Amino acid sequence: MPVDDEPNSYAAFEGVKMPYVVSGDDEMSQIDFQAQRNCWVADTVQVVGPDHIVLAGECVHDMRYMVVSYDTASGVADVVAEWNKVFGLAYGQISTAWVPEPDGEVRDGWLSYDSGDCASVAWIEDGRFVPWDGLDDDIEVDGEADFGYQEVECWAAFHAGQVVVSPDGVMAMVATHFGTPFVYVHSREDETLWEYELPAEATGVSFCGPDGNLAVALQGDDPRIVLLNPDDGDTRVLAQGAYDGISCAPDGGSIAVVESGTGSMVRTLSI
Repeated sequence: MPVDDEPNSYAAFEGVKMPYVVSGDDEMSQIDFQAQRNCWVADTVQVVGPDHIVLAGECVHDMRYMVVSYDTASGVADVVAEWNKVFGLAYGQISTAWVPEPDGEVRDGWLSYDSGDCASVAWIEDGRFVPWDGLDDDIEVDGEADFGYQEVECWAAFHAGQVVVSPDGVMAMVATHFGTPFVYVHSREDETLWEYELPAEATGVSFCGPDGNLAVALQGDDPRIVLLNPDDGDTRVLAQGAYDGISCAPDGGSIAVVESGTGSMVRTLSI
């Protein structure tokens, strides 16, 4: 809420998530979005190049959702895309992923959304949602919802999870369909789709290393992180334990994890 009659001054809210940058010498600094909005809550962070990250999250004061390109060296933040939030998804799960360009900028990306009553995936093009039909043969569209000023699809018995994108523009997503967990991998360039049934629900996914492999955090009776090769479906265990979020280093040599149940306990594991 505005305070002291200053249009750009806002009171703090307990529990609001704010993004931080940790440098190589373990110095931590909070990302300042005041140049763009004073009501930022980050929920997606993606490294797209040296000193360059993309963040997405909600602007809680005016019910907007934003994607911001942030230069950690200069502190300059530029809005990549923003749109009105649908009321029904205001408290749902939204995950975005953006494709980096060679010059360090970002272009159109992906978004998964799940409010419990409406879940699907869309390609984001010029700030508009283009429904993804990659699973039309397997997943039935059972309704629509108003996402801001645009109708979006709701898929039957489908629950969307995290979506990520590789530097080559390949999308990967974890989801469940009729209670069965899957990881989907889709290339827009040649419209190739891979679909893998998982032995347990997945709570995180990340492209890991230069070969296009995926790290997937599995829950269940034997929680672990596995490395999946989309070309042949082979997997191997990277780490044991339950994690809610994972992110591989570009070279695939280490992985940052958030320990399940802690909400904020972040560790880096060598793999």
